[in-house]
Amino acid sequence: PILSLRDGGVVRLLQLDGGKVLLADAASPPSSPDSLLHLWSGSAGDVAAPAGTLLTLEGGSSDTYLNILAQGGVETGLLFGDPSGSNIGRLIYNHDGDRFDFWMGPTSTRRLRYSAGAFAFQEETTISTTGGDLALSPAGNVKFGAHSAIGAETVTGYITIKDSGGASRKLAVVS
Repeated sequence: PILSLRDGGVVRLLQLDGGKVLLADAASPPSSPDSLLHLWSGSAGDVAAPAGTLLTLEGGSSDTYLNILAQGGVETGLLFGDPSGSNIGRLIYNHDGDRFDFWMGPTSTRRLRYSAGAFAFQEETTISTTGGDLALSPAGNVKFGAHSAIGAETVTGYITIKDSGGASRKLAVVS
């Protein structure tokens, strides 16, 4: 190691040739970091970060989190980039709207939004739960596929739905 700091015999900081850094807060850390920066508080077992990993968080037998903190009224999240754009994909939490937004694509289009029991898709279809009901609100039609009736079919039950005016309708379930 180029640099090794110990506290009562416990390695707290280890920097190896090649620039890799290990920060540990428990005894018996690995002798070599898995990535450029390896934060370690216990062994996760016989597992290592894949090649190309820049940051490893290893929590051992305790819950392990990546915590992004910010004041209210702002967004926090993870951004993914490549040569075509620095935020080509995004997983964003919006604190004001109390929702998650998933963005992706060359124009970084919001593809999915989740807030308080409802999913909204880029294609303007919403799936939500209100009053115990599951509401599917597409911009177009809901399609279940083609069916050709045969003489031996019998009705074995019904699925009750509400139309856009709120009237209950029944769909037959056949065997």
